[in-house]
Amino acid sequence: MTIPRPLSERFWPKVNKDGPTQPHMDTCCWIWIGAITSCGYGCIQRRGRNSVVSAHIASWELENGPIPEGICVLHQCDNPICVRPDHLFLGTKKDNTADAIAKGRHYFNEPPMLYGTKSPCAKISEEDALIIRFFRKHGAPAKMLARIFSISKTEVYRVGSGQRFNPDKINQVIPQ
Repeated sequence: MTIPRPLSERFWPKVNKDGPTQPHMDTCCWIWIGAITSCGYGCIQRRGRNSVVSAHIASWELENGPIPEGICVLHQCDNPICVRPDHLFLGTKKDNTADAIAKGRHYFNEPPMLYGTKSPCAKISEEDALIIRFFRKHGAPAKMLARIFSISKTEVYRVGSGQRFNPDKINQVIPQ
């Protein structure tokens, strides 16, 4: 049986210390070049196969020791793959949210979702939605409507039930 190498021996070779400098920072980020999660954060196994930790948390612990219970490791640089210890600080989840809002990164700061034909992803028009809703109400098969309008059956069901487009507007136009 092989003895696993210490975290520090596995961690530092996966760090590029020549990363970019964020506009609000004086020093460059140290970029994690190891595994990355789907959320964009670096990750590494801490102990054994089932103990994965975020790379920035591992960096904090290697440099500063254990993190108190209920405390998060936050990025001053707002770069999720940065593991530079002096770009990290401790805070609560509330601190993290306040920091994100203050820096314009919180979803509250995102533009509103666009629906119907205002969405750049719209495949049908409002008129098409009225037609689909009318024919679904009168028993037309979703498969047939999906072929006609080049959308999925699931989308036909969503338009027909009012989950897509404005059902109030559609109900006003379609005879009851």
